[in-house]
Amino acid sequence: MAWGCAQPLSPSMQAEDCRTKSYAIDATRCPRTRRVQVIVAIRAVQDHKGASRQAIVKYLKSEFQCENGVAIKKALKSDKLIQTGQSFRVKGDAPIAPPADEVVGTEDVTVGDGAVAQKGDEVSMSYVGTLEADGSRFDAGTNFRFTLGAGDVIKGWDRGIIGMRVGGRRK
Repeated sequence: MAWGCAQPLSPSMQAEDCRTKSYAIDATRCPRTRRVQVIVAIRAVQDHKGASRQAIVKYLKSEFQCENGVAIKKALKSDKLIQTGQSFRVKGDAPIAPPADEVVGTEDVTVGDGAVAQKGDEVSMSYVGTLEADGSRFDAGTNFRFTLGAGDVIKGWDRGIIGMRVGGRRK
């Protein structure tokens, strides 16, 4: 069987697959162990948050015809991987930058002198919403309370307020 997978492949097919796919481990040989296949899958997913178990399994099925759930689960417990929540990354790999549409630009107008806002903190905000094009005001509020990072507000607020100090103003 090729790569310890469910379907046997002839040696010529194995060699062809190895030459046509880049595995980021060793292009001259196909990954033989489930652990190495999982590492290849994580690197192929290229998500800044890491690869979910579902994405890894999907990749292993499509690229290696592997469906052995027990072996995949065992490989995910490898000391070569870092698990954050339900996502996996390869230990030692450089972090992947988030896509531009997930990055919030901030500018501190006034830096406060109080505690730094962190995920999980309950914060109280005063805000004024203006249009970037002409500066016209469309919304405003005072004493708007929410838990930072809990998804209670739009993502721009959850991401843009982290790191802000009490008493500060941010744009």
